[in-house]
Amino acid sequence: MNTYISISHLIKISLLTVSVCLLLYPIGAVAGKTSPSRVNSIKIEKSDNTISVNLVNADISDVAKALSEQTGIKVLLDESITRTVTSKFQNMPVEQGIKRLLGHSLSSAFVFAKETGPSGKETYRLDTVKIFNTGKMLSASYKKFDGNIRYPEKANTFSKPDISDAKMRHQMPGSPGAIRYEILQARQNLNIIHKKSKRERDRAKRKVAEIRMKLSRAVSPDERSSLTKKLSFANQELSRINNLNRNIITDEERNLRYLVEEEAKIQQKGKFTERLRESEAQQKLGERRKQ
Repeated sequence: MNTYISISHLIKISLLTVSVCLLLYPIGAVAGKTSPSRVNSIKIEKSDNTISVNLVNADISDVAKALSEQTGIKVLLDESITRTVTSKFQNMPVEQGIKRLLGHSLSSAFVFAKETGPSGKETYRLDTVKIFNTGKMLSASYKKFDGNIRYPEKANTFSKPDISDAKMRHQMPGSPGAIRYEILQARQNLNIIHKKSKRERDRAKRKVAEIRMKLSRAVSPDERSSLTKKLSFANQELSRINNLNRNIITDEERNLRYLVEEEAKIQQKGKFTERLRESEAQQKLGERRKQ
């Protein structure tokens, strides 16, 4: 009797073990297929002024290359940055999307360009994105990705060298001249961003005002319901534009403050060095007089 009970227990334990193994196997198989360590993919698509991104364990250098190729934006990537990126979103404004895929661990600087069409109307577009580690904007060595150039090329530390003063453009990185050039570029860029922000905000406000006017004149319930929904979407768009431009301006103002602080440090260091030289010269002069 005891033998029968023991055998029965063994059979039950064996069946339970087999069942557990069968249940766990599909889970392990699925996990193996989707494991980030085994899969990496890059998909970036641009439509009008938005981008859609699906990145899985993608090398940051490959992301910069794909971003430039798909958007036509020049990308300057600090060569010391080595990491992978996983991010997924759809139909997000280009500037917001770039901030999103970079995350909070990397800093960026946007350079906008002003263009004038045949009718004389000014438009603004994102021309260059600089990606760097926080606090390393000036000391970084950049690799430049341009969608119109097949291979990446070395880039100096300057954001967008289109100022006519060639002497300023070709200053040594980290030198007072180079920093002054960066500060000039940053101030010009902020001016463009403020103009771009105002134009987008005014356009969104006009849209809201137009819908409100139509809503005030609407009579039928169906028309009022439709306009109410449109008004809600228009207000959301206005809020989105304000938030996005506010964040971009905040980041670029932070970059400008950093540049100004670095310039002040170099100037202070130069003054200290000059005082030290004067002191040494006075000391040598005193020693000569004693002789």
